[in-house]
Amino acid sequence: MYSSPKAVIFDLDGTLLNTIEDIADSCNHALTLLGHPTHPTSDYCYFVGNGIAALARAILPISQRTEDNINTCVSLISNHYDGNWKSKTAIYPGVMDLLQSLTGKDIPINILSNKNEATVQTMAAYYFGDLHFSHILGTVNHARKKPHPGRALAIAHSLQLQPADIMFIGDSKVDMQTAQNGGMISVGVTWGFRSRQELQDHDAQIIIDTPMALWDSINP
Repeated sequence: MYSSPKAVIFDLDGTLLNTIEDIADSCNHALTLLGHPTHPTSDYCYFVGNGIAALARAILPISQRTEDNINTCVSLISNHYDGNWKSKTAIYPGVMDLLQSLTGKDIPINILSNKNEATVQTMAAYYFGDLHFSHILGTVNHARKKPHPGRALAIAHSLQLQPADIMFIGDSKVDMQTAQNGGMISVGVTWGFRSRQELQDHDAQIIIDTPMALWDSINP
């Protein structure tokens, strides 16, 4: 059993929302337009996590990874995704129960993603509109992406909390590293895009197989 956190920060993709099919479709659409081979959806579980520029670089053939080509690919992905992000995306089972339980106990909930911030906020409003998030943050100009802890620590500062009192919940090594870099409690989820082994290898302090397993662990 663990003590209740004073706040929780969630990753978005692979943690709250299963977005992988819509991401894969937009990326493969871009690759097709550029005349390059596409990738199976399962491969995208390992391409995502570090922002769209890193995603574009990863999916392009090695010989095509110039700055101009990456920028063109980013634009094509973004344009397609803007019109298709809710085609196949769904909230993971049990996530709403956890979010409602946390807010019912007055534990502030927050989102920090490496996705474009405007997109993150639009998606959060669409899928979680009835819930109040203290902060919904994504990638903005000049801000360092996860695993840099800057924006996670900004949330802690805004909430007037010590980082050690905050749980950072995500499905990948990037999230575990963000938590560790910020001095927060790292919680890995196994229902997302990455493996339990990755979470273990990157020293997740808590690993959960279902959302409400976290609630049960902090409410003995």
